[in-house]
Amino acid sequence: MPLRAILDTGCTSVCSIHGVVVFVEQTQGGRALASNSYSYGGHFVHSLRLGTGNPISFTASVSPESEFVCWQFYRGDESQPFLTADKTRVDLHWTQAANAVARVVTRPKDEYKLHLETKVAHPGTPGDDCPGYVVVEDARTIGTISYHGPKRYYPKDGWVRIRAVANPGYRFVKWDAGEEVEGAVLTFWGPIHWPVKDLEVEEIAVRLDKDTTIRAVFEPHITLQFGLSEGGPYKDVDPPDMRPIEHMLVSDNPDVYIAAIEADTIWFQVPELKDCGDLVTWGGAASGSGWRTSVQFTTEGDYEVTATANGKTRRAKLKVIDEINGDLQKIAQPFGPYHPYGLAACATAKDYMPYVISFSQQWPMGGGWEQGRTNACTHSFWNAIIGYFYGEETAIAVTEAYENEEEHDHNNTVMDMLNNAVGASVGASFSHEENVDSYRLRNAIIHKLNEGELWMLSEHETYTPLGLLLRTNEITGDDIPSPDEPPYWANDIYPNLDQPWPISNPGMKWEDYFPGD
Repeated sequence: MPLRAILDTGCTSVCSIHGVVVFVEQTQGGRALASNSYSYGGHFVHSLRLGTGNPISFTASVSPESEFVCWQFYRGDESQPFLTADKTRVDLHWTQAANAVARVVTRPKDEYKLHLETKVAHPGTPGDDCPGYVVVEDARTIGTISYHGPKRYYPKDGWVRIRAVANPGYRFVKWDAGEEVEGAVLTFWGPIHWPVKDLEVEEIAVRLDKDTTIRAVFEPHITLQFGLSEGGPYKDVDPPDMRPIEHMLVSDNPDVYIAAIEADTIWFQVPELKDCGDLVTWGGAASGSGWRTSVQFTTEGDYEVTATANGKTRRAKLKVIDEINGDLQKIAQPFGPYHPYGLAACATAKDYMPYVISFSQQWPMGGGWEQGRTNACTHSFWNAIIGYFYGEETAIAVTEAYENEEEHDHNNTVMDMLNNAVGASVGASFSHEENVDSYRLRNAIIHKLNEGELWMLSEHETYTPLGLLLRTNEITGDDIPSPDEPPYWANDIYPNLDQPWPISNPGMKWEDYFPGD
């Protein structure tokens, strides 16, 4: 291969000699001079004879409108230089028998290079995949500013629009650059000038007044979602945004749960890794790899499902309860498992239900939507009344049977059953007292509400199959915590709990008290 001294463009002269052929290209940026002697820096030649072991000198003669960048030396047809020199004159003692290429690089004066790089936020993160890339947007005039498109060099004080794009499994964090690099965020009202360093906006503009290096910083990130069927819909397992219902979470990372009933199958997916799902490893109650998986839960309890990709792990917590059973007629039948109070307990539950709803709607519970704190108090107080009169076990059996008779989303049912159990326990704890003032029972429920022993859903609509479970003290807002009720509330139609459904009629039948059921 020949030895060449090259500028970027221009005409070429070729001369074949023994051992080496030198190509010398001349451009408007300047001249590439070469000499086989150290005595002077070189001269303008179309060819140069060079023997192995001889000295050789190269000099870049740069035109006034250009500036020198560097010399680059290559072996044969290799694309990467084996030597780079930032001096205009380079003296070498050629010891290799191999042919080589010498190239002088210049650029127009007062034009600058924009170096774009990417990096991961935390060094040592597993995985060698590129976290993302940077796009130089096309040339465009916006307002009074003309932005340059992709090009090798940019004029002084020129503006360029760039955009960070994260690869699957990562997300953009911020820009990293020198403190002096000027940037701007493009808005509807025009550019807002701001230093580029630490900007957290993916699309920005940059002004160049020298060679500039800008890095887009990314971090591993995956989204874990769950659904009730393979076809979806799916919902993020992240803590919900409560602001649409005028409440805020008390912390950035509260415990939220997917609610399920024994034998339910829950689907999980990492949507951004659909096309490279082998990167996802499942753990906890799930196993295997792939961007989507499913788990059937056959036993009650608390569970966790994890998805790991690019060193990042996301977790989903689940609360699974026993399958809902129960039949009101079997509970109420004479000499059944709840004799002699089965029918009385069922009738008491039905008789007190309007009273319970009235209390929950009128007293300031905080979060009055249908699946929130008010709903939690409704179920708990209802069970507390039944538990007070007939015991915890009977209360839970009766309200489970009521739940079984109605069609509810499973998360709604799990929420109700958890709150029922708390209320039944509260009521039973007062069973040794006679004629308990009802406000004492209600305040005991309000305390459970404020302490977070009751449960609510993250959505406020009536039918929300993908709403997440969270404790009632995980939000803040008006009337939270809820105040205690004063004694003998003016609207209380049952100030004393001394009138359970009467059981004095030994011949009572189901149809006498539940006509049409």
